[in-house]
Amino acid sequence: MRVEPTAVFYHTIASMPLRVFLAWVVGTLGVFAPFLIRTGFDSFNIILWQLLLFPFELFIWALFSGWWSFVAIPLLFAFCWRVLVFLRDEGSTSELFWLFILPFLIGIRGSGNDWPLAAFLAGFSIFFVIKLQLTAKNEQAASSNH
Repeated sequence: MRVEPTAVFYHTIASMPLRVFLAWVVGTLGVFAPFLIRTGFDSFNIILWQLLLFPFELFIWALFSGWWSFVAIPLLFAFCWRVLVFLRDEGSTSELFWLFILPFLIGIRGSGNDWPLAAFLAGFSIFFVIKLQLTAKNEQAASSNH
């Protein structure tokens, strides 16, 4: 199969800004969700600042979270890796879930005293997404064997 360099270039030019925007918005929603759990709809007054300062805020949450930094810093590295995979067009749409849940886990201390609810929601959703991914992988392997 022949690869057309101009087609690859135009595909990259067309899809990269959309992918960056999508990763930025989904990651911002992940950091915003713990605040939403804590304060409800009153937290919408800070979402524009979070959207504007997303990567800096995520970095600050990971470094200055007290004891949670021991968990948040490796999650930050995992998030960076997931973003790179998503931007290189190697990831599927399930990557968007990870781009949401990793910032959610990094900023989980933003949920205040409601952190058990936030942790339960994160664990519950991770379980079902992993189960969905394994089911899709098994179906794909079964279809390729036929």
